Amino acid sequence: ALLSLNSDIFGLLEIENDFGETSTGNAVKVLVDKLNAVGEDTYDWVRPKQDGVDKTFVDTSDAISNAFIFKSSSFRVAGVNILTDSNIPDAFTDALPIFDGSGSNRATIAVTFEVSTDRRNLRDATAHRSLS
Repeated sequence: ALLSLNSDIFGLLEIENDFGETSTGNAVKVLVDKLNAVGEDTYDWVRPKQDGVDKTFVDTSDAISNAFIFKSSSFRVAGVNILTDSNIPDAFTDALPIFDGSGSNRATIAVTFEVSTDRRNLRDATAHRSLS
């Protein structure tokens, strides 16, 4: 179904929170490998720990995360930012945590992609809102 969309970038929600390069539980890598096995374009995935983020991608106690898949012939990752309670103003988190804590939202991931053809940047973000 993803290949039929012919998209250059996919933002994924509800993906396994396992981004280990060699981990058998890395669902986004498994998905990319399957897409590349049957499609014409070569897809790659954003590696949060390597692509500009020095800290853990999200709370490792959470089994679910966000992710990105992109056509490596069209883009390269120029940067990754993670939005959590620790990097937004306190005024927004005084009443309730937005990203950290029970019933809160999962951390938003924002990726800056550099367009291969003209080196302009494109920024995309995935946000997962909790309904609990």
